[in-house]
Order: sequence, then C-alpha cells, then structure tokens
Amino acid sequence: MKIHLILYLLMTLSSGLLFAQTESGSLFLGGATSFNSGFGNAQTKADGSTVDGSERSNFSLNLSPNVQYFVIDNLAIGVSLSTAYSSTKNEVGKSASSSYGIGPSVTYLFGSKSYKPFLSGGFSFNQSQGKTTIDTNESTFNSSSFSYNAGGGVAIFFNDKFACNMGLHFGQNRSIDTGDRVYTNTGVSARVGFLIKLK
Repeated sequence: MKIHLILYLLMTLSSGLLFAQTESGSLFLGGATSFNSGFGNAQTKADGSTVDGSERSNFSLNLSPNVQYFVIDNLAIGVSLSTAYSSTKNEVGKSASSSYGIGPSVTYLFGSKSYKPFLSGGFSFNQSQGKTTIDTNESTFNSSSFSYNAGGGVAIFFNDKFACNMGLHFGQNRSIDTGDRVYTNTGVSARVGFLIKLK
C-alpha cells in the first residue's frame, strides 16, 4: 500500500513538473542546426518583364541561436539569429556564400509529457556575400533576402531545465543580388536543436 502511494505521488509530481517546463512566463535559450537540399530557378527582371533562368540545385548549413518566451502555456514567441553557408550549382557555373540574419518565430508544443510534439514557423531578413564561378571567371557578390519556414517535430525534455528537439521544416528563400537578379530557393530541411530553461 505504501509503495502504491509513493508511486502515485511521484507520478503526480513529475507530471506537474513536466507541464511546468513550458508554462506561461518561462524563458528558454536555444540553438538549432539544419541542413537543406533544394531546387529552384533564377529569374531576371528587366523593363517590367521577367525572364526565366536556369534550373538550380543548392545545399545549405545553418546555425541558429534563439530566445523563446512562453506567453501562455505551451505557446512561445521568439527571436532567432542565423548564420549560414550555402552552395549552388547549375549547368553554367557554381557559387558559394555565407550569410547572417534575424527574425521572429512562434512555436506551439502539445501535451504535458516529457516528449512534446510541436509546430513552429518563422521568417527572417538576411544579408549574404559570396563568390560565383562561371567557366574560369570568378566574381564576388552581395545580396539581401527574405526567407520563411514552417514545420514540426518533437521536443524531448530530460528534466525541467533541458530539452532536445528535432523536426522537419519546409522553407523558401528569395534573394536579390547587386545585379537585380532574383533567386528563389525552395526545400525541406532537417533540424536538430536544444533548449535550456533560464526562467
């Protein structure tokens, strides 16, 4: 009888602790890494008309520290910084670039267990610089871009202070370089990250 009572108390306390992880007023510091393999095309705008360009393939790696604040239980808004490396190839050449950006995000977690499915989304404004090689000719470039993403996954809480998360996100990035060329990349990225509770 005593064992049953102790087990019941432990289960009750632990379930309350797990729910308290993402309660209103909680503040988390996090970080995530993602890689992306995608496709797209280049478009050039001139004199009010759009000319389709070559098909492209791309790869990118992104590191994103973030801060999230839970405005109500299980719903967080946040700010993410990002730094990324990307490379692109098509039939006429290749390019590589590095970038940094900032933007808001929103995340909703489901349930009160140690593993919590979640949905999340966000967008960011970015600046990048890089190098393009066409045949044997090289040139440098600078561009600005706008990107958005949406997806989901699962967060695994090991205790009331630390969690790991993983998921899949669909995203699109639209950039304009100094030559007024517009590039659109679309793809699916896998993300792995962590959360540390500050408050």
